[in-house]
Amino acid sequence: MIKLFVSDLDGTLLSNAKTISAENKEAILKAQEMGVRVVLATGRGMDSTLMYAMELQMDKYGGYLVTNNGQSLYDITNKKHQTNGVISTKAAQKAFVAAKELRLQLILSSAHGLAFYTPKELVPIRAVYQALNKILPYFGFIFKKFNFLQLFGFLKSSHLRMLKSVEDVVGEYQKVGFAHIGPKILKVEPQLRTLLGDDLELMHVGDLWIDGAPKGISKLTGIHQVMVLHEIKVDEVMTIGDSQNDTAMIQAFKRGIAMGNAEEEVKKIASEITLTNMQNGVAAVIHKYILNQS
Repeated sequence: MIKLFVSDLDGTLLSNAKTISAENKEAILKAQEMGVRVVLATGRGMDSTLMYAMELQMDKYGGYLVTNNGQSLYDITNKKHQTNGVISTKAAQKAFVAAKELRLQLILSSAHGLAFYTPKELVPIRAVYQALNKILPYFGFIFKKFNFLQLFGFLKSSHLRMLKSVEDVVGEYQKVGFAHIGPKILKVEPQLRTLLGDDLELMHVGDLWIDGAPKGISKLTGIHQVMVLHEIKVDEVMTIGDSQNDTAMIQAFKRGIAMGNAEEEVKKIASEITLTNMQNGVAAVIHKYILNQS
């Protein structure tokens, strides 16, 4: 019997428009009403994840958020936050040096805001960040309507900092992101792993983006914490996702399910492949394994 249902957000529970379909929402609400505990496990930060949890009434049913790829755990009902690790200044500085060498966009996320390094060829994109930084204090209420902005955490804080040298990288960070336009990010992934593999958990989350979490941390870290808190057994967990940052949590359980739109490496290690995120794949597996269980 499934007692814990864990879902990724982007490319899984969310549509391409970054919304939860009526079918997925209804299925999750019914599962919670049956006593199944729900966890949203994502590479996003808490600010851009909590709104979805509230839409699903997870505060009412004892739900959890595993954010920044396992870097933090949040008990929604009791409003308790646990940090599982941080990226040190030294590791963040190494990430800056790597981004500069490989000419990648770097985004560092901390509790205080976001910091960016931009190579020359991506300067026009940096101009967009700067423009957003100036207008957010006045038009934040408008941007809240555009869920795609939530993906990048622009509403987390109006504090955006531009990095020009490694000396600008100070303090501790929750997550590192590397990005580039076109296929370059995947081409340089092996080099990035060589440079940073000893300091960060690296995982690509799409064709344009690679996430970096504290070493030894993954979404599975937070899931195990919830399991211990509520005495949930391995065979009572079902997980579902679509990207490389979901592989650990999919591979760890008998019901580790890949979306129909998942990356090929995710499909290969999954126990089953469901429908795509645009076909309500989450609702499909909830109906199959939870709502029909006795």
